[in-house]
Parts: sequence; structure tokens; C-alpha cells
Amino acid sequence: MLRWIDRYGHIAISNGPFMLVQYDPSAMFMKLEAFRDPSYPYTPEYWLNKFTIVQYRIESADVPVTVEVG
Repeated sequence: MLRWIDRYGHIAISNGPFMLVQYDPSAMFMKLEAFRDPSYPYTPEYWLNKFTIVQYRIESADVPVTVEVG
């Protein structure tokens, strides 16, 4: 772990696909690098297709011009 701190200047730990390789809080700057494991079975396109968002739009509606109370 000390080698990590000496190399990257921080000790940010995560379990995600990116690692923080450069951090400068005074400049509000972070540089992330993706961890690419060649044995990982999914491509980026796989996830894009899994998490598509369907947006619905109302084209028309038949509603009465007046409404009676009661």
C-alpha cells in the first residue's frame, strides 16, 4: 500500500472499474483510468443495450370540452 501512495499520492480505494491516478483538490481535478481486464465477459455495447431508457410521448388524447360537476 505504501508503494501505491508513493506512486499516486493518495490512498483512495474503490472496487469499481476505474482507479484514481491523479488528484489535485486545489485545482478541482481528478484523473481516472479504466481498468481493462481482458477476461471480462461484457463489452460496453452489452451494457448500453441492457440499460436503455424508453421515453413515451402522448401524440393525441380525446377529452371532453366541458365537464359536469357531480
